[in-house]
Amino acid sequence: MFDENYYDDLPHGEERLTYLKKCIAEADNAHDIGQMMRNRYAYMEEAEFYDDRFKALIMFPELLKLYEENPDVIEPGVMIYPFEWIVEFCSDYWQITLEQIETYLDRFRGFLQKNGYGMEKYYLRKSCAYLFVDLDKSVEALREYEKAEKDSSFDDINGLSSVIHRDMQTGNIEKAMKLLNDLLKKHDIDAFPDALFGDIAHEFAKRGMYSEADHYADIMLRQMDSDKWISNLEQVAYVITVKTFTDIPRAYDMFCECAGMYSSIKFPTGKFTFANAAYRLFSALEKQGVNEIHARLSSDFELFSAEGVYSTGKLKEFFRDTAKDIAKKFDKRNGNTMFSEFLAFQFPDAPEMKIELPLYGAVTPEHFEVGVLFENELPSFDDVGEALRKVLGSDNVKVVAEEDNKSAYIAAYDSSNVKLIFGAVYDAAPDSSQYWCLHYIPDNALDNIGRYKKMLVLISDNRHADRFEDIRRMLVLADMLNTGGCPIVYNLLSMLMYPSEWLKYQTLSKVPPDITDCVRYWQIETENDPDTRVIMTSGMELFGSRELAVTGVTKERFGTVMWLLEKLVSAISFTILPDEGNTINTGIEYDGSAYIRMGWTRYSPEDNETEFAEPLLYLGITNKEHGKRITEITDDDREKMRPLQHQISLEYEEIRCRNLFPYALEYFDKHDCKMLVGICHKIPTGTVYLDCEMNRNERTAVVIDEYPDYKGMILPVSADNIYFFRIYKAGGEFFDSDEMYILMQEDKHDRQDR
Repeated sequence: MFDENYYDDLPHGEERLTYLKKCIAEADNAHDIGQMMRNRYAYMEEAEFYDDRFKALIMFPELLKLYEENPDVIEPGVMIYPFEWIVEFCSDYWQITLEQIETYLDRFRGFLQKNGYGMEKYYLRKSCAYLFVDLDKSVEALREYEKAEKDSSFDDINGLSSVIHRDMQTGNIEKAMKLLNDLLKKHDIDAFPDALFGDIAHEFAKRGMYSEADHYADIMLRQMDSDKWISNLEQVAYVITVKTFTDIPRAYDMFCECAGMYSSIKFPTGKFTFANAAYRLFSALEKQGVNEIHARLSSDFELFSAEGVYSTGKLKEFFRDTAKDIAKKFDKRNGNTMFSEFLAFQFPDAPEMKIELPLYGAVTPEHFEVGVLFENELPSFDDVGEALRKVLGSDNVKVVAEEDNKSAYIAAYDSSNVKLIFGAVYDAAPDSSQYWCLHYIPDNALDNIGRYKKMLVLISDNRHADRFEDIRRMLVLADMLNTGGCPIVYNLLSMLMYPSEWLKYQTLSKVPPDITDCVRYWQIETENDPDTRVIMTSGMELFGSRELAVTGVTKERFGTVMWLLEKLVSAISFTILPDEGNTINTGIEYDGSAYIRMGWTRYSPEDNETEFAEPLLYLGITNKEHGKRITEITDDDREKMRPLQHQISLEYEEIRCRNLFPYALEYFDKHDCKMLVGICHKIPTGTVYLDCEMNRNERTAVVIDEYPDYKGMILPVSADNIYFFRIYKAGGEFFDSDEMYILMQEDKHDRQDR
């Protein structure tokens, strides 16, 4: 008989359905009416959400017959769900005739009347049933729904979302957007159906309103995890269509993610809509001169090629022919040309764009979560909104708290009118022993950390925004809200703790943190080899890159491996990681004449869903040379390597130095130390960059010995003409701009001690 614990451990889809089939037969043999009905209900639910809806349609008559013969075994409130599924999705199959659809609707109406339900459920499901049959009848049913629902004391988000979509379809955009905005004032965005924003995006795109379409497409992508895509393939296809006009690399990336999913999907409307979207995508690529693509598609894809090379023209023809064939079958069933017209629809022209497809597809950045600890009273969500207004320099911030006041959704616009999505959640403080500190924390700072029992979790979901700037902004927000003076805050994704003094430094430096400030390195024992370790990163996905891993690291090789891994992390933070077998510039010079390049192979540890990239290094001699794993790099190779900073990193460092220069000067004036500065010195032919030693109690510096043409020259120094500074304490210990906060903190404690 049915074993709930065993069932819960089975993967969704075919394995669960096979097990349920067995349990149905056992219950039938035992004539256990309750289990016969519950097993069929579970079968329908699994088929509806994780496999083939048509299997649910086939099972439904059996469940309905059992229910009508035994109405007291299952409550009507439970039975209503499979009835709603069947009525809503029966028209998704051209095999279901119009007469059968009408029969389902009539029986659903009778079920509702017999059990005392209002007719609003009937009209809403009727509207859904006619969505792929006759749009006029669908709209008419929805108008009846609005009449029946208007006296309700609460908002039916699912029903009103259908109203929004149908108003968009019929051209009443102003009414649809007013209703949506009214609902957003009262409900968190997660309360809306996952598919709504894809529907809205598609309707805006049909009218050439691509900025609006892209905005709502991104909302859907943030809201809908990819594991929900298979049951919402129409809306995912709508977003691919939108991105074909606004961001072709993203459309291509989504196609790559969905190719295997498309081949396994069973319901014809999903297959038609995706084929239509793919046809438009490959038509656009072909128009731009992209004649073939190089992609690692799922082996489940119908046209899968082990070589990963596909003809753009053949893909276009395949999806066009598939969509045409399905359209003919639906048009014959419906007695109209609804599907053929959908396929033939011409979207308005979009601006020309330069197409640069990712070789494998970009990684969607993870959201960023930072936890701020409190000993007693937590700040209110309105306090969070007010702090965010200060950080953004904009008053356009809306905070919507859930009814239990444990979490809040925050929508905001920055000073450039870019829409941003944030969240806030109250939670308990985590175990600090599980976290690792990347930065300097004073001795004994964590001795009393246990008294901070409460935590405010700040969440940034701006996955398509500037990740460096967004993380800086969130750290500044965390600093503003750390009113309890806790010595740390948590990066909840990479399991890092940040000293609160470092947050203040981020506020002062006014530039994004380096990726190396947000990445943790952790180790696990190599399977079957306790003498070696695997080193993995955590935090790269915040920036839309793959996590890195190095396997088989011995104790003797650990130092070299970590040195190289840290350099690769710094380089990849500014570069999309391509597919295996291809290489990127790592920013590491080799033997003074060439650059080390990097490829990667996949590594997936057990019980970890993250796909890691294990680096292969090409030492610049020839691209045909086999790449070396990091653990194969010799000491001689290591001695020939010199890391180079990326230009973006250099620009950040220069801005940070100029912002913090007044604090560095203040420290230099008060302490027995030496200070070097890099000065941009203008000459008639351009600018030279000179390293100089600061003169004490002056705002001048003298050029050091390394520059014979300028040696001894005294130059004025200001925040406007420096590009780096470095402070040397007695004994030779030095601090650059990245470590200035340590000196500032030491200076503060010295003043307090005095």
